[in-house]
Amino acid sequence: MWIFEPDWQSDFKKWEESFRASIEGSEALKQLIDLDTHDDESWFKRLEFHVLKNCYLAQSYSREKDKAVQIREEHSAVLTTEKFSQIKAIKKLRDFIKDYPEISSAVFLNVHLSLKEKNISLATMNESSMPLNKLFDEILEEYSNGFSKPLLGLKAGNFMHRFSAGCLLYSEPLDLHSQRGDMPLNSLLYQLVDLFMQHTSIIISRSSWVIL
Repeated sequence: MWIFEPDWQSDFKKWEESFRASIEGSEALKQLIDLDTHDDESWFKRLEFHVLKNCYLAQSYSREKDKAVQIREEHSAVLTTEKFSQIKAIKKLRDFIKDYPEISSAVFLNVHLSLKEKNISLATMNESSMPLNKLFDEILEEYSNGFSKPLLGLKAGNFMHRFSAGCLLYSEPLDLHSQRGDMPLNSLLYQLVDLFMQHTSIIISRSSWVIL
């Protein structure tokens, strides 16, 4: 499946009818029948549907409508405009903590007590002899440094857009690489190879269709 699958159902039927009516489409579907080695019409219809669906998704792909691309570009724009202003704001707060240790210590003591009432606690705060304002300063320093490092994130949830392109899930974040080839074509090739391998396998695993 495509990681960020577009809203394709409404237009797919029209495309499918046009494809079946074309000379190229008719010939391609005739050749696809040669893969019907299981003598099972319903099984073959599933294969045909998934082949046509992925052909349509690749053919109708639009970078402007790709949610993963949109999120990557949005985050890139935010970091470009906000990165240094955020670092500057953090530095200003850290300077205040260093210039006025008594005031900041009193503030963070109240913060610490309020967090405990909400069952939120940092183990270091309870175990370390370091003043609370110094602990918070260390946290702010690491947070500031974080803006200068690649945001690796996770390959799931809100971070999946950094690793996904079409139906492909890469091992490294895409924003760290400039060359990715023809994404719709690569996605289609991967999907078709996977479909054909499953369909021509000696061991039939019907559950595998669930993930396509």
